[in-house]
Amino acid sequence: MSSKGLKAKASHNFSSKVIMKAIDTEMTSVILDTPITFQTMVKKLLNMFGPGDPSKPGESPHKQSGNLGRSWGVQVSKAQVKKVGSNRKLRIGSNLDYAYFLEEGTENMLARPYISVVLKDKKFKSWVNKRVKMAKGRISKSVINLSKANN
Repeated sequence: MSSKGLKAKASHNFSSKVIMKAIDTEMTSVILDTPITFQTMVKKLLNMFGPGDPSKPGESPHKQSGNLGRSWGVQVSKAQVKKVGSNRKLRIGSNLDYAYFLEEGTENMLARPYISVVLKDKKFKSWVNKRVKMAKGRISKSVINLSKANN
């Protein structure tokens, strides 16, 4: 059937700019949320065991002074985050030299991993999966709303 015979026509134009704006907005949010959640989980792990109870090889570091937990931070360049369609970069970590040595170990000390523990944690993986699912839903809603506004 040709469109000439139809009495009512319906169409909708989706602009790639509209779609990219929706994706970019939500990806920026995910990029900022994820390291903050990771940092929170690292700090929580580092505060689980109190002073005076040194960690054993293979265990996460036990809190002694609290410096390691306090040293963790997120560094984000706003210019980097706002770039559309690029590889976005941010840094999360500690400025203490021994933070790396605890995670990886040294020639004289076996590792006390904590970063890899959080990355493998089911709660962190579950949070990431939920956050990505939420982002997909928000992107869909944004595309529809932005498309309506632009038509």
